[in-house]
Amino acid sequence: MPGMQPQSPRDSNPTAASWLVHRSAISASGSSLPRPRPPPPPPARGPPRGCSRARPVPPPPTSAAARAGDGPASAIRAPLAGRVAAVNVREGEPVADGVVVAVLDAMKMEHAITAPGAGTVSAVHVAPDEVVEAGALLVELE
Repeated sequence: MPGMQPQSPRDSNPTAASWLVHRSAISASGSSLPRPRPPPPPPARGPPRGCSRARPVPPPPTSAAARAGDGPASAIRAPLAGRVAAVNVREGEPVADGVVVAVLDAMKMEHAITAPGAGTVSAVHVAPDEVVEAGALLVELE
């Protein structure tokens, strides 16, 4: 038709026109629905395991009898079954309190066996690569 201006799609489509009107009403009011509340924060807990901010805890103090196993202070016994990885002392050698006299491999870990007190090694009852039971006599001190 000559003299008529072309119609836009929203003029010819009443659904599109109503959508635009509805959209402008929503934009003007901000929102037609109330906003949902954000979820509450999780409860406060300490740092996660393995976190670099965690402080290492020193081991509890142990008595000489607990470090040496059951028995007198002159007998150093294996606290658990395992393989002797190393023997760090020889007969006649003086040792101080807390010195590592032997190392046991048990449960895929190395366990340092320390002297319960100062003294002199009177006997070594094990050799490296020897398998021992829990409570086996490792070293005797005078």
